[in-house]
Amino acid sequence: MNTKELCLGALFLGDASGYEIKQRFETTFSHFQQASFAAIYPALTRLKAEGLVSSRVEVQEKRPDKTVYSLTEAGRQHFIGALHASNGAETFRSDFILLMFFAEHLSAEKLTAVLEQHEETLRRIIDTLTEIRHCGGHSRGQLFTLDYGIAINQASLAFIEQRKAEFTSQEPSS
Repeated sequence: MNTKELCLGALFLGDASGYEIKQRFETTFSHFQQASFAAIYPALTRLKAEGLVSSRVEVQEKRPDKTVYSLTEAGRQHFIGALHASNGAETFRSDFILLMFFAEHLSAEKLTAVLEQHEETLRRIIDTLTEIRHCGGHSRGQLFTLDYGIAINQASLAFIEQRKAEFTSQEPSS
């Protein structure tokens, strides 16, 4: 899905400012989607121009006013249509996998450091998703995505733990 549709999805969960939408990407959607502030704000502008979201300004004490976006009925229908139109194909991009692809050009020390850092990242993701899951109140779709994220990251961690010693040795194995 494109950033506009992802923003509609974030607003499907409730009204939010651009900052709060970014927070949803970093928490709720963090293990399967990303969007930067640089992409979110132009997307919100286009969504508003298309009548898919509305906005209101909320005055805050001792802070700048914030713009809060709401999904319109047209936006809700557009997002549901985008869900139905999607084939659900996964797009996988990973700097980690790119480094591993060219591992023969890295020193054993660099390779070990990259693998250990990635293991720590995977453990942190697993812990975060598990913590979110235990908070309760999730829909069956949300539980599926949390469990899927936990399973994928656990499998990745187990794979790295099993192969790290062999992979970082000076002699490449077949």
